[in-house]
Amino acid sequence: MKRSKKYQAVKTKIDKNKSYSAEEILQMIKDNSLTKFPGSVEVEVRLNLNQKQKSESFRGSLSFPHNFGKEVKVLAFVDPTNIKTAKSADISGGEELISKVEKGELEFDVVLAIPAMMPKIARLGKVLGRKGLMPNPKNGTVTTDMEKTIERFKSGQRSYKLLQEGKFNMVIGKTDMKPEELIANYEAFMKSVREITKKYGNSIIASIRIKPTMGPALVVSESTQSN
Repeated sequence: MKRSKKYQAVKTKIDKNKSYSAEEILQMIKDNSLTKFPGSVEVEVRLNLNQKQKSESFRGSLSFPHNFGKEVKVLAFVDPTNIKTAKSADISGGEELISKVEKGELEFDVVLAIPAMMPKIARLGKVLGRKGLMPNPKNGTVTTDMEKTIERFKSGQRSYKLLQEGKFNMVIGKTDMKPEELIANYEAFMKSVREITKKYGNSIIASIRIKPTMGPALVVSESTQSN
């Protein structure tokens, strides 16, 4: 693939013979971005999985120490008789919302549900599942305390799951954030990843890459991955 002159110029700043720590990469991430606007900072964590482990469902969620991005829009599925329990949600209701979700008539970033609604919204698995938005107890999106959960997601809690390629992808911030804020968010994400994979030891992590939305990706040095 032929790269732009700007991309090539950025690549010249990167020492091919040097191993970079995550802190070093995040210190230089703004200069590595090709966009004129604040782009996203993405982390890819690829796991070293055997055949049995590939069938497992790895999911996690966390609240970053430094919030970023647009306000999160929450859709809450609750019993209509207790609609007040989801008064902080952007959209709330029961079965009447299902067809609207299927038709793509609603805009939302997070979907929450009380346990009693899960059998009723099961058919949304095809629509929400491929987007990683189907409510699931493992990432805290199925809850008996709806207001508290809405507040948590509104304050910046984000969920992630293992993709078919055997990796996690997570946006940890924007290129215009302070390096120390990006580093803190990176460390929070990696702590969460290690928590949900800890039973397999540190060797489960095959590689970590960090990149701006548009710009070259850098691999985190293996010797610093545990930091």
